[in-house]
Amino acid sequence: MPAPTLTADSSLTFLLDEAIYTHARAKAHPLAVALAADFDNFFVDWKIVNEQEINFHTSIIQHNALIAACDDELDSLVDAVQQAVLLETKNDRKAPLFLLYFGAKRPHELKRPVLGGQLETMRGWISSLLASSNPVLGSLGAKVGQKVAAADAAVASQAKAEQQNRDFRTIGARKALLDSLNALRKAIYGKLSELPHATPAEHLPATFAEPFFRHDSGGKSGPLTSAELGTQVEALKTQLAVAEAQLAKALADDAVVAKAKSDSDAAASALAQAEKEAADALARVAALKAKKKS
Repeated sequence: MPAPTLTADSSLTFLLDEAIYTHARAKAHPLAVALAADFDNFFVDWKIVNEQEINFHTSIIQHNALIAACDDELDSLVDAVQQAVLLETKNDRKAPLFLLYFGAKRPHELKRPVLGGQLETMRGWISSLLASSNPVLGSLGAKVGQKVAAADAAVASQAKAEQQNRDFRTIGARKALLDSLNALRKAIYGKLSELPHATPAEHLPATFAEPFFRHDSGGKSGPLTSAELGTQVEALKTQLAVAEAQLAKALADDAVVAKAKSDSDAAASALAQAEKEAADALARVAALKAKKKS
């Protein structure tokens, strides 16, 4: 049975374990000890790639913390805008000014997602707040603008970090390390398999190469570490937040387009009605003139 091919979802710890096992088995056998040195470069590269993976994981968690901080600041501004609006409307939540900012949503519902739709909603507040004659709302407009910009930067930076991590795993140094280990295992298996034929006096079994590789794992990747699972979960959360923001913007754009079309259709209908009424009036005038002449 050939050496199992290690898959892309293997943890780096699992890759290291597989390399250490074969390396130790080779060192323990006089006929295979020379092959142990073939792992030297892998062990050096593994340390480098492992450090890179730690750095990517650290970056992602740091970005998550920054996004959470941005969300907290926007939540505080939601409360501040609500308070200022209710003062202006004398606590009337059905007043046009309150509905302008919160619509059918209660403030705590607006704050519920981490950025996402909340970010897009508050982006729409900026020009209205800045144009407000209420000095408190006007000053809040500047603050909302600053925090929305900071949140946009945090989301963009997080997306970039996530993409770099995906590249690292799928086409970058991590993928190269996995490919190099699989190639090394295949080459060593081939060399070990030749020994029974090359050294007949040793009476080696035809399966001599197999014990040098762990087969009890069935070539499975092994469980991901808690850190790797945490990274994947946080990456998915960030992707969801970005997708929600994009969806909210798309829905808002669709609403603008739909309203513009509705207004255009209404204007066209009104124009057609006016033209018809004008034509009818002209016809009546012409009929009256003709009757008068007769």
